[in-house]
Amino acid sequence: LNFRDWLTMIAPDGSLLVYHERLAESFDTVTQIVKSYSLLPNTNEELASKSSILDVQFFEDLGISNNEHKHAFLKWFAVDCGIGNDDLLHVPEIAVTTSEAAAAAAAAA
Repeated sequence: LNFRDWLTMIAPDGSLLVYHERLAESFDTVTQIVKSYSLLPNTNEELASKSSILDVQFFEDLGISNNEHKHAFLKWFAVDCGIGNDDLLHVPEIAVTTSEAAAAAAAAA
């Protein structure tokens, strides 16, 4: 899956294509991105959930500040990879949609 197809799969309206160049310059594959930004849980509670955590550095490294774009990526990481980040639940603009993505990921598992 190339980056253009991946971004279009996440957001069919093409809104995430603005990150294509940055992704292509920094990474070789989508798998590399997932591996690079998946953190192992660091608390007993997180270990019990057995899910990886998305490193928020992903958004900083790609310059993603748009909350709709963050939500789209969060949903993909949660649903397609089982990766979440509870810290992002505290960001008011994306809290509800992140919770929905987490619920969808749990239902899919």
